[in-house]
This record gives sequence, C-alpha cells and structure tokens, in this order.
Amino acid sequence: MIVGELDGNEKYVNAQMTGGASVEQVVDAERERERLLLRNGVDRIVRFRVRETYDRAQFIRKLLEAGVPLCK
Repeated sequence: MIVGELDGNEKYVNAQMTGGASVEQVVDAERERERLLLRNGVDRIVRFRVRETYDRAQFIRKLLEAGVPLCK
C-alpha cells in the first residue's frame, strides 16, 4: 500500500492545525504517524507539495517512481 502526504509549511505554523504544538512537536508527531503507518501495512509514503502537482507529467513521473500504478 502506498500513501501520499501533502506537505506544506502551514501544517507546522498554523495554530489551528498544530493545536498550539511547537514545530518540533509537530515534526515528532509526523514521524510517529509515519512509523505507525509503516507498521500497519503501508509500504511507502510519497510526499509532495501542491506546486508539484502543477506540472502533471512531472507529478505522474514522481508517482510512478514511487510505485503507484497508472490507470487509464
């Protein structure tokens, strides 16, 4: 199973998203979430930013390199 995670600065600095946690705490929680996913059947986590999706061909290449199957 492959999981995609949209990255961005907002999730580290927006108080509504962090619940008041520090950047360090948010990063630690992110790492723990990744460990849990990997222990529970996820084979790979693909990280990307919104701007990477603007170039469709480049984004598809990234997903294919991660092993995401292409459906037509």
